[in-house]
Amino acid sequence: MRRFILYWKWVVENYPLQVYASALVFSPARSVTRGLFTQEERKWITSGPIVEDNWNAC
Repeated sequence: MRRFILYWKWVVENYPLQVYASALVFSPARSVTRGLFTQEERKWITSGPIVEDNWNAC
């Protein structure tokens, strides 16, 4: 996770809302993240990706 954040730091700093919206779209269907912020999902995203139900063990 640290390497990911360091690699994408510029994007996260300059486009935090896009990162936030993407995190919600790509989070597993039954994740705490998605559950807490379902009401925050963007309505303009009409078809999302097929996602797992839960986080995997990696």
